[in-house]
Amino acid sequence: MSTTTLTLPNHTIHWLDHLPEPAEADLAWGIATTPLGRIRVTTADHIICAFDLLEDDRQTAPLPTHARHDDPVAQTILDQVLDDQPHTFTVAPEGTAFQKAVWHALLSIPHGSTATYADIARRLGRNPSAARAVGGAVGSNPIALLIPCHRVIGTSGQLTGFGWGLQRKETLLRAEGITLF
Repeated sequence: MSTTTLTLPNHTIHWLDHLPEPAEADLAWGIATTPLGRIRVTTADHIICAFDLLEDDRQTAPLPTHARHDDPVAQTILDQVLDDQPHTFTVAPEGTAFQKAVWHALLSIPHGSTATYADIARRLGRNPSAARAVGGAVGSNPIALLIPCHRVIGTSGQLTGFGWGLQRKETLLRAEGITLF
């Protein structure tokens, strides 16, 4: 198992390429209320695997029946993610090698800055025309907020798709002092 440690403004993220075995032994989930809405946090051995926004029309991944329910831990995690104090998080997002490369690139966008999908493609050594593939990977980010997909915008500076809705994307950008609109 390899680990990458990245220090972000206020947060340090330890990125595990794979969950330790057996990940199912301590699978937990909880629901927390945030200014963005109700979010389900899924962890395995205290490693963050996913944040799912809970809305009536949104599908969320089903959880294994042996996952234990732990709302206080979920609330603590999300409170720490959203506050201005430094915290350390360990994450293990599941995805393809390309998706993980894109998500790593998202972590290089500084707090208070944006990048375009074409910029991300170039950072990965790809032609800017790979922006659509980058957009697909950005859209499948399972740990929005910690892996800052909200900082990715369209080439002409416009807000484009965000899995949690453009209004939430705008809220997150404004919280970082970014106004494009």
